Amino acid sequence: MEAVSLMDESEGIKLEGTYTGKTLAALVNDARSGRVQDKTLLFWNTVNSRDFSSVIESIDYHSLPREFHCYFAEDVQPLDLDR
Repeated sequence: MEAVSLMDESEGIKLEGTYTGKTLAALVNDARSGRVQDKTLLFWNTVNSRDFSSVIESIDYHSLPREFHCYFAEDVQPLDLDR
């Protein structure tokens, strides 16, 4: 979450904490440790922010296997609440 906050504060770019946030955290760690000194790096933000609400509004998650129901019925993970 430190890397996600760093990107938001320094560049105004919002990242999610599951994939892009962890990837940036690894890059920041490599930069701080000197592993990437004198190298050009590319951080490619692949998060998709398209709104598919109208596409999925008629889909009932109960038709999915029961193991997936918790992802629709429970609160999201804390690190994504403010995104």
